[in-house]
Amino acid sequence: MQQVWIRGFKDLQFEGDSEILINAVNGRTIHSDLINLIRDIDYWSSKFSSIQFMFIRRSGNSVAHNLAKFSCFHGDFFSSSVDQPLWLKRLVFFFFLSTAYN
Repeated sequence: MQQVWIRGFKDLQFEGDSEILINAVNGRTIHSDLINLIRDIDYWSSKFSSIQFMFIRRSGNSVAHNLAKFSCFHGDFFSSSVDQPLWLKRLVFFFFLSTAYN
């Protein structure tokens, strides 16, 4: 969220496949294990004009799922550039191709 804010975006929509986390962020449930994470999200959320957090099943969120999986195995995963890495561009491209014809 900090990187999005630094780049000047004001209106955001986050999609996630963790229904527990999305419900906690949206204030529908309370999980003591997530308190610090929710506080960080609330802090950064207040900096944007509009922000939404939506639950998306993993099958409809394969790009984000693969991005998260990749970052778990690469501790130095971070991009300070505006351009996405080539592997991510390809993943997004093939995701949109597969959903366009379904």
